[in-house]
Amino acid sequence: MEKADKYLTQKHHNADNLARNNALVLWFDELRRQDVDLVGGKSSSLGELTSQTHVPVPYGYATTSETYRYFMRETGCNEKVDELLKGLKDVENSDELHAVCSKIRKVIVEAPMPETLAYIIENLAMTWLPCPIKTSLMWLYVQVQRQKTYQMRVLRGSKIHT
Repeated sequence: MEKADKYLTQKHHNADNLARNNALVLWFDELRRQDVDLVGGKSSSLGELTSQTHVPVPYGYATTSETYRYFMRETGCNEKVDELLKGLKDVENSDELHAVCSKIRKVIVEAPMPETLAYIIENLAMTWLPCPIKTSLMWLYVQVQRQKTYQMRVLRGSKIHT
């Protein structure tokens, strides 16, 4: 966990683009509206509000698209999803599409969170969430966001959704 501990002490807003693009987590004050590709629309908007306006926003962080790629790679989900998508015969058949997407969702939901990733997220949460209950809620939020993000990427990546 030494590598994870080092990661937890870094800030990325003064780093070069490569470091930001490879970050697993970015604090809201490190984000701008143009960071949609890194963290999605909601998080980039919260970042913009936090860093550029005087609108009160609870302090927090966003997991990045690199976190998603890390999760998919480390859990073996990439290969499982690729295999499921290969079995998709007709992308216009909504019943078949729904069945495949349901299987993909199940693969992701049932995959165990990689230990290093869990360690980083939990420790960041502990820096600003005052109790273990809130940490559990954040963990649940991360799981739900992971599912939603993956569904959209599967649809876009396989040219099912235009």
